[in-house]
Amino acid sequence: FILALIIVGIGGYDPALVSYVDEGSGAEKAGLMVGDEIKSLNGERIVIGRDIMLYYLLNEVTEEPIELLVERDGKEVELTVPSEQVTQYFIGISYSADSEEAEISVTEDYPAQAAGMITGDIITAIDGTAINSGKDLQDYFTEKPLDGSPVTVTYKHSTKEYNATITPEWNTLYQLPFNYNVARYETPPSKILRYSLTEVRFWISSTVDSLKYLISGKAHREDVGSAVRVVSEISNSVEDSKEYGAKIVFLNLVYWAIVISANLGVMNLLPIPALDGGRLLFMFIEVIRGKPLSPEKEGMVHFIGFILLILLMIFLFYNDIVYLLR
Repeated sequence: FILALIIVGIGGYDPALVSYVDEGSGAEKAGLMVGDEIKSLNGERIVIGRDIMLYYLLNEVTEEPIELLVERDGKEVELTVPSEQVTQYFIGISYSADSEEAEISVTEDYPAQAAGMITGDIITAIDGTAINSGKDLQDYFTEKPLDGSPVTVTYKHSTKEYNATITPEWNTLYQLPFNYNVARYETPPSKILRYSLTEVRFWISSTVDSLKYLISGKAHREDVGSAVRVVSEISNSVEDSKEYGAKIVFLNLVYWAIVISANLGVMNLLPIPALDGGRLLFMFIEVIRGKPLSPEKEGMVHFIGFILLILLMIFLFYNDIVYLLR
């Protein structure tokens, strides 16, 4: 929480504002306007832009309409916004036009993934045309829509650049008919405490939601990492932010400390033998039974849990090395 105060006080916060609405789209006809602050999306409470991002990282946009509660001029307005059906050539990437860099999310089983691109990669050029931001990427596709011809995408993965020749495929997808803010704005002093709590809440809830996503079987091997991946990503983050000065490097490191703390806190409280959560589970059983379990039996359970954790760590270590080599 103290680190979150630093992030929000110095780096700002990301209000969940609508930043763009497709002209003539169902969203515009439904009454959605640029500047609306999203308070709820399909029943999920929304406080910051990353809440929307997390929701759609774990849930696909479908043909079902989107139920929104927005705040406009101090009043709350309920809107039912139809999703946008798009039938055209795709390479299987999504991005935010508001992002400073053209960082992408990669859709499973599409050409971009087959070409080796992964979520978090940053596009720097397409067919020789420089791409410096999400807006540049949006403008490029507006001026030169995909037509089935192969395109050469230059992208940055970690600190290295790669080229991939990708052939788009024809398909039908559903997408949001509006863009939302992901940039940070200066936090008013009166809201620093509130949004610091929101920062902590976001990372705890994102850890819990990601675990649910993992257990559901939707996650892939490359989505899971451990200490090696963490160190690698922190190193990449520092290298990428050096050009913006020591302040941004510092804030990135503070941000990582928040992420790691939230993850460790949640994981350690899971009812898994050999972790604190496992010990709490046995204490809870002791309260219910009115007497403790046999120390030998409890010790054996924790020992088995410890062995399983070691095996998991070996798998994750191997997985991290394979990921880095790719």
